[in-house]
Amino acid sequence: MTQVSTITEFVVQGDGTRIRQFSVDGIRVQVQATDRGQDSAAFALTATLQGAAQDIVRRWAALEHRCSAAEGRAAAARSELEQLRRLVPPPTPERLLGPGCVRFRGGELWLLSKRETGWAAWGVRCTSWDDLFRRYAVVITEQGTDEHGAYWIAVPEAR
Repeated sequence: MTQVSTITEFVVQGDGTRIRQFSVDGIRVQVQATDRGQDSAAFALTATLQGAAQDIVRRWAALEHRCSAAEGRAAAARSELEQLRRLVPPPTPERLLGPGCVRFRGGELWLLSKRETGWAAWGVRCTSWDDLFRRYAVVITEQGTDEHGAYWIAVPEAR
């Protein structure tokens, strides 16, 4: 985080003025009056500049915090939008080129390319049976159990 130092006053110069300085993250700001009569005004200006720098640092930190929070909310909204988009079925169901196999894994319904190859080929996760039927133009023609568990054969429905 950006830091603003306190004001440092140096000894009185030969002309009766003082150098005053503060720094903002290693950037030094020095103020010195051109004559002794302006020395108190130079001190006031230094204090004003330091206060303004502190205010800018505070506001910048607040903006960075708000920006970070907004980016987090935007990422969450994008994720939610993507999840909602996955729930919307296509205007017309996709047609499979051949029969597929429906299996459950970890409580999730999967449409796989073949019963024999299982997850070794392609697979599509569906949120429910309704999702399967709305997204893919299939009908279930066979149900059985093999060494991997229960399965259902889904074939493209006739047109």
